[in-house]
Parts: sequence; structure tokens; C-alpha cells
Amino acid sequence: MTIEAAIPSFRHLLPLAKAAAAALVLWFGGLAAFTVVAEPTSAVFVLDPGYRTVPALSAAGGSLAGALGPFVQVRKVHRGFVAGLYRSGALLVLPLPTPGGCLALSSAEGRGPEKTARF
Repeated sequence: MTIEAAIPSFRHLLPLAKAAAAALVLWFGGLAAFTVVAEPTSAVFVLDPGYRTVPALSAAGGSLAGALGPFVQVRKVHRGFVAGLYRSGALLVLPLPTPGGCLALSSAEGRGPEKTARF
């Protein structure tokens, strides 16, 4: 008589996990491609763990609106700016739906003048 440990198997969840991962890749990939092609907003959110977008901002005359670790919020200045960020090494560039987003781009409720850095 043998006693086998009852180890739960999560193999039945593997197809669901694969489908969820594929959906996330398609979603963010499609949004990133749309941002490069259409450039729908004047501000973008950049994931750049190597901090390589700052020289690209400097070369293009862009505005750094805020930064928190590898996440940088910038204002673009011309068409093709998003593609330039990707060429400089940004991993992901996403549009900000409204001026503000996670980090305020402009003064709100009379808190004072806008704080952006020009390069």
C-alpha cells in the first residue's frame, strides 16, 4: 500500500495563462504601435530603465514633465518624436489620455506655475 501526496495540479490553468499573456502582449504592442503611427496626444509616458531617453529629449527639444524611477513623462514637440524615443532605447511609449495622468503636467487648483524641465 502506497501513500501518494496530493499535490495540486495547475496544468489545467496553463492555456488560460498563455491566453492572458498573449492578450497583454497584443494589447500593449498594439497601443505602442498606434502611438508611433498616430501620435494621438501631446504627452507620452515612457518606460526606460536605462535612462536613455533623456539624451533624445535633449536632441529634440522635448520637455521632461516628471520621472519616477524608470518611468518618465514627457511632452513631445514634433511628429516622429515617439519613434525617436524608441530609437534611443525606450522599452514602451504610451499615450497619456489627458494632460495630467499619474504625474501632473500642469498646475492644478492654483498650486503654482507649471514645473517642466527644458533641455
